Amino acid sequence: MEKKTYYANNVQMALQLYDMVMEFSILNPDNTKEDTVRIFMSPQHAKVFAHLLLDHVRIYEETFGSIPNPPSPEQLQELQERGIINLREGDAKN
Repeated sequence: MEKKTYYANNVQMALQLYDMVMEFSILNPDNTKEDTVRIFMSPQHAKVFAHLLLDHVRIYEETFGSIPNPPSPEQLQELQERGIINLREGDAKN
């Protein structure tokens, strides 16, 4: 089976009784999405995945240094007011 590689800078999640759904996509500056991939997991699988992801982040930070937290909504607003960045709809939300 051929392996496919995807890049995503956006993820949306939804819950159902027996599934957790993650929709990965590229969100462009004009808020259009491309290359959307949906992943369905059981809640049990999602919990194991969450632990594995956190473990890999810990190993990454031990190896390469701390990953900075994203800026707060207040910091983003200040950067926009100073003309340093342009926020898209919803960028300043947590």
